[in-house]
Amino acid sequence: MSNTSDFFPPGPLQNPHVQSILASAGPRKLKLMARSRELSRVSKSVILDCGHGTQLLGEYCRQENQRSRGLITLIHGWEGSSRSTYLLSAASAFYRAGYDVFRLNLRDHGSSHHLNRGLFNSTLLDEVLGALRSIQSNYPHDWQFLAGFSLGGNFSLRIAARAKEAGIRLNQTIAVCPVVNPIKT
Repeated sequence: MSNTSDFFPPGPLQNPHVQSILASAGPRKLKLMARSRELSRVSKSVILDCGHGTQLLGEYCRQENQRSRGLITLIHGWEGSSRSTYLLSAASAFYRAGYDVFRLNLRDHGSSHHLNRGLFNSTLLDEVLGALRSIQSNYPHDWQFLAGFSLGGNFSLRIAARAKEAGIRLNQTIAVCPVVNPIKT
């Protein structure tokens, strides 16, 4: 097993900012746009009522030519959106595998700034729980899956912990690189 300190990217790739930029640009982005064309074609923008006058924006992708294997709700990371390359990449893979996909924007992310008066902060768990209840009510499936990336991973873990008491049914939850201690992240 290799120690993470043994990893030394070549030249300019040693800068983590360069790695982040390249992950969302150039050839990778062109390849992703081609691979996610079908997902983009079937995506439907949805405004969710999250309760207490709060609304969140998302994009729902329903299987057209086959029976869905279940619903996967994806939550982006800090400063991301439902159209971030990593979310489109994951959503496209799940869609091609036969799942319906809902890509949720957190408050003030994507093109949702006009929906709510207050500003986003990571303590607004209740409105994301409300969004999940709305998603499950509007798009019922036998199999419900939740996945989040970075800050979205943090939200996913907190949602999973409160799902039962909040009336949300989850068969599985995954958090990819979740922010666990925001002060140290």
